[in-house]
Parts: sequence; C-alpha cells; structure tokens
Amino acid sequence: QELKPTYDCPKCDKKGMTKQGLHTHYGMVHGGKVNMKQVKVNKPGKSSRRAAAKKVAAKQDTTTDDDSGDGYRIGPWTDEEHDAFIEGHKKYGNRWKLISGEFVPTRDAKQIGSHALNYFTTRGQWNG
Repeated sequence: QELKPTYDCPKCDKKGMTKQGLHTHYGMVHGGKVNMKQVKVNKPGKSSRRAAAKKVAAKQDTTTDDDSGDGYRIGPWTDEEHDAFIEGHKKYGNRWKLISGEFVPTRDAKQIGSHALNYFTTRGQWNG
C-alpha cells in the first residue's frame, strides 16, 4: 500500500492532515484559502536525495504559480532531478507516483511519465 504525504497547518498546531483535510480545516478555522507554499508537507520515507532536490527547486524558484498550490517545478529538469528519476526507475519501473513520492518530489507523476517517455524514446529504449 502506497503511503501518502500529510500536511501541517501553517497557522496553528494541527498536523498530519490529508491535502483535502487541510483545505477544509483552513477554510473553516482560519477562513480563506491556504497558501500551499507555506504548508509543511510530511512525505513518508524522506531521503537526503529528496531533500537535496527540494533545495535545488527552492533555489531556482520555478514552481507553478497557478491556484493549485501543488508546488511542483515547471520547465527543464535539473541534473539532480534526472539522476533521481533514473534511480527511481531502477527501483520502481514505470510506477510514476512512487518515483515522485520517494525520488523526485519536485515533479508530479504526470511530469515524470512525460520525462520518461522523452528520455527513453530518444534512446530507442521505450517499451511502454
């Protein structure tokens, strides 16, 4: 069973909520919409590689600016993200959500699948 991240409220001490639970809590208790850039995300199995990828993303500040607040990077992949993707693919194959959760938290599953398609087709290795 896949472990899901939990979220902590940035305005009070409520911790360990689902993303939907955080939005509901924030709206009812604090009013308005939560700024996801201020929310602490607790991902299970956090590794130093994932922490490093988040630091790289923070330095480059190329997260999405839409209202989804998901905080995933957009634009070209960094070398660190690509190397983590390769390691994740070796461990999990084509299970993009698992790779995102454990190896490349700066990209969502759809971005990872697209990167994989591009990477492997340019090398003639895609077996979908």
